[in-house]
Amino acid sequence: FVVYIPFQSLRMFFYIAFIGSGSLGGFIATSQLIGALANSSRAVEVPEIAQGLAIDIGAVSIFSFLYYRENRAKNAQIAKLSREENLSNLKLRVVEKRIIHVSDFRGIACLDILAGPSSFISECFKLSEPFTNALVERGVLVVPFATDGNSPSFEFEENEEMREKNARRKRLWQLSPVYVTD
Repeated sequence: FVVYIPFQSLRMFFYIAFIGSGSLGGFIATSQLIGALANSSRAVEVPEIAQGLAIDIGAVSIFSFLYYRENRAKNAQIAKLSREENLSNLKLRVVEKRIIHVSDFRGIACLDILAGPSSFISECFKLSEPFTNALVERGVLVVPFATDGNSPSFEFEENEEMREKNARRKRLWQLSPVYVTD
């Protein structure tokens, strides 16, 4: 899911233009203010010049803040896209001899990476049992990633009435990362 911000570059261009315009106006107002303060005959102009200077400083401050916020959002979006690109290159083992890139699941399944100690993953496996059918119907697949280096244990009850449910649970939990260090 990518959030597209319409006309972001155009807005950033105008923010820079307004910052430049306000800075130039502030520079001119500052020079006029210095001249008015140095010449007592222009003392009447000081409040008007100071008001213009305050407006210029306010405009530069506001547009600087807006530019900073827009730039931070753009950088966050680029970082997110970079992380997603790196994740899409990771490989997953589907069955013993079949390895697929995460990007191959795009549009087919929704991958949920479950990371934590193997005991946490085993507990999540047990707690997911009532939700198995709904998750499989929605195309969700779980990628268990044990952060403690141990392999989580997935125990399936092997009896006749649980055969179909176990097949769905095995489908839900069938993936495993190939290169764990990546």
